[in-house]
Amino acid sequence: MEVGALDKSVGMIVQARMSSTRMPGKVLMPMPFGSHDTMLSTIVKSLNVTGAKIVIATSTNAENDVIEKFCLERGLTCFRGSEKDVFSRFLAIQKAEQFQVVMRFTADNPFIDIKKLVEFYLRFLELEVEYSYSVGMPIGMNFEIMKGSVIHKLGTMKLDRLEREHVTLRLRDDNDQFKVIPITLAHNSDMRMTVDTPLDYVQASTIKTVLGNEISLPNIIRISQIYPWLTSLNSEITQVKL
Repeated sequence: MEVGALDKSVGMIVQARMSSTRMPGKVLMPMPFGSHDTMLSTIVKSLNVTGAKIVIATSTNAENDVIEKFCLERGLTCFRGSEKDVFSRFLAIQKAEQFQVVMRFTADNPFIDIKKLVEFYLRFLELEVEYSYSVGMPIGMNFEIMKGSVIHKLGTMKLDRLEREHVTLRLRDDNDQFKVIPITLAHNSDMRMTVDTPLDYVQASTIKTVLGNEISLPNIIRISQIYPWLTSLNSEITQVKL
């Protein structure tokens, strides 16, 4: 693992909420099943080794009180804002923290390959762009990164409802306003590692049971070669598109 590869000028903002159309409460479900860890704590443990600052961004809806409690118990920064206007959460966090660089995560993607994350971060710095996203990783394992100044810049622009709900949508669509280059990290985009349904959860929980804390793309690929049925459990699930 790349322990301390980053610093507190890098913000890791993790979007988390208890509401979900297909699987409510999933972010605090055990990971793996039967353990004291949760999907959210799995993500936090992974990101903690980088040395960056973690901020959990949730909404003011009452069901998310348990997420704030989760943060308080672990000494994590928790920001609560609008349920639908997720961008307003990012803008408020950036105004308070003034991060040089921000990476965006969601709490339903529990598998983070830290070695790939550091590779992605370093390549982003080398490219000298404003925003980048990785391609080729399994669904749920890709990364997004932007300069902190980009969030301030977006705050001066008129964003529509979808752009405010999906924070980086404008960045991907507006290459005239922003310097954007995607970064290829792998060639495994046919695999699904996000958790959006009970079947996703069964697969992720089983993989976590087998791998423990040794989460990495190579290890997941190894598991898929030994147990091909396991990583194809959710292959028929349709990913929700914007």
